[in-house]
Amino acid sequence: MIDTNKYEGRTPGQWSVESIRDGSIPWNTADEELCADAPLLLAEVKRLQHKLMLAESALGEIRAYHESGQGNLGEIIEHYQKNEQVEMPNAFDEDDA
Repeated sequence: MIDTNKYEGRTPGQWSVESIRDGSIPWNTADEELCADAPLLLAEVKRLQHKLMLAESALGEIRAYHESGQGNLGEIIEHYQKNEQVEMPNAFDEDDA
């Protein structure tokens, strides 16, 4: 997971390479960190989009199972845990926070 705290104090709003080059916006260390991490941030967005898609798919299958009363809930959960590496925490697990 990317530590986003290092982007605190970044220049807000929309800015572009041109505005940086011509000096029309201020530029600071947080902005440099954000630009340098752009490839990592993009990879993280893609990873999270994939996880969200899997979670939505799993919930859809679980809902269909619940509504139809058919199928095997254990098999659905096992598939997502083993094949898709989706974490399915127990609702009764204690929060680690």
